[in-house]
Amino acid sequence: MTYDFETLIDRSHAGSFKYTEMQMNYPDVPAGVVPFSMADMEFANAPEILRTLKQYLDTYTLGYCWQTEEYLNAVCSWQKKRHGWEPRGEWILPITGALPGLFGAIQEFSKPGEGVIYFSPVFGWFKGGAELNGRKAVPCSLRRDGDTFAIDFERLEELAADKNNRIVLLCNPHNPTGHIWSREDLARVADICMKHDLLLISDEVHADLVMPGYELTSMGAMGDPYRDNLIVCIAPSKTFNTAGMQAANLVIFRPDWKERMTRRLQSNGMFNLTALGYVTVRAAYEYGGEWLDQCIQYVWENHRALKAFAAEHLPGVKVFDLQATYLQWMDFSAVVKDHEELKEKLHKAWVIMDQGPDFGPEGNCFERMNLACPRRVLMAALERLAEVLYE
Repeated sequence: MTYDFETLIDRSHAGSFKYTEMQMNYPDVPAGVVPFSMADMEFANAPEILRTLKQYLDTYTLGYCWQTEEYLNAVCSWQKKRHGWEPRGEWILPITGALPGLFGAIQEFSKPGEGVIYFSPVFGWFKGGAELNGRKAVPCSLRRDGDTFAIDFERLEELAADKNNRIVLLCNPHNPTGHIWSREDLARVADICMKHDLLLISDEVHADLVMPGYELTSMGAMGDPYRDNLIVCIAPSKTFNTAGMQAANLVIFRPDWKERMTRRLQSNGMFNLTALGYVTVRAAYEYGGEWLDQCIQYVWENHRALKAFAAEHLPGVKVFDLQATYLQWMDFSAVVKDHEELKEKLHKAWVIMDQGPDFGPEGNCFERMNLACPRRVLMAALERLAEVLYE
């Protein structure tokens, strides 16, 4: 079956967060402008997911639900099929999203004032989640390594040796850079965490979105002894554009830690997923593979089109190779004097992206662009950008 990635669904008046945010920040935004911000897609959902949801609505009620054996099997089988390792059903803790899981783990496994280490620039809620919960946000800046990025392991070792730091947050693959960590990188991070008795949380909600020619290793696939101090977060939300269904899973290998996390989440008022959340996860993992393969190929072609356009029409703009995610990291520092100038030019061109400094100070004069959109929308925005960037 050939899927449709060309139809643009108008979400400008549907309560979409990204459109609402754009309209609030830019009240003069012209009709028809599509934001390239936030990590959700402009693609229609996989018809297999929609069909399964409709069948459920026609058959059952919307009362309280709980995970079934079929649900757990779908989650575990997906990891085996796509990532080469198979969690056990008893390790799976369904949760309403990656952030509730992340925040709950920070609350449960650290104390107020203790440090949470993360690799910056990174998804802003890594820092925000630490600070919101009264912990110290501790950045470990990535090193620019030619055309890609690398972990500063000497700095990580120093930070891990500080007894006040209790948790390391890893984004695997990395958001916003789109970089895939090697198996050796993962082992070094895990070894340092074990050496200094730090909890390692691997956020892998983008892990299914691996571009052609690349391979990703889940931290969960690393096996023992790393699992003793590890929590992995997985979800279909980024993969299948279902973030609004608020359904994810934590993989917690230690029974005592899973029990602690269950109590912590319940103390925060989180007991189970919605009825349709369970259905969405199972439908995505059981029926969504072919749609995902075509989606990845389409995003990859968007990336290639962007790189080709930039090489010809955006001299000085560095477009990094996209190894995973549908989020493109770009460096404009060679063509603007500061980030304020960049913001003004982007505003003039009506190209709304995620601002680099939102991911950390290392993101100054960088932008993150969402490539999960119809190609004609992407190219029209790039043409507008080329007209104003060098004025």
